[in-house]
Parts: sequence; C-alpha cells; structure tokens
Amino acid sequence: MAEFKNETGTYEMDVGNFEIFFRKRYNLLSILNDLSLGVWFTVGSILFFWSATQTFGTALFVLGSLQLLGRPVLKLVHALFMKRSTQRIRNSDKPSD
Repeated sequence: MAEFKNETGTYEMDVGNFEIFFRKRYNLLSILNDLSLGVWFTVGSILFFWSATQTFGTALFVLGSLQLLGRPVLKLVHALFMKRSTQRIRNSDKPSD
C-alpha cells in the first residue's frame, strides 16, 4: 500500500521499493487533476459505444469538463498564494519605525 507523507513542504509517496517526491502541492494537485481527467474522458468515451451506458458516459464527460475548469482555478490560486508570499517577504525586509 502506498504511504503518503508531508515533511517540510515536500510530499513523499512510498510505493513498494520506489519513492515519489512532489516539491510543490499545486504541481501534485495539477497532476492528479490531469490524470483523473484523462480517466473520466476515456471511460466516458468507451461507455458511449453502448446505448445502455450512454447516460453514465455523459455524466463522466460533464465531470471531466468541470475538472477542465479546475486547471485554471489551480493556477489562479497558486498565483495568488505566490503573490501573497512575495509581499510578505518584501514587508519583512522593510525597517520598522
């Protein structure tokens, strides 16, 4: 079973004899979003082959489309977080009166 740890801003996942590291949580979220997005569209496409499963396939397409909206939202949140951190660093460099 994969073990997931968060130490000092680095996310580490132990999978058998391998260790996978993610240094930025937004990169990890983006990768997980893209992987699940691919799964939804692939499974949805396969389900469209049969009329009995087309409704479920359509639901997966809608889910995938909503996740496509998640990509720019993640980038926006990351940009805002980076701007806030940068401003905090600049403010701490100013001499206090």
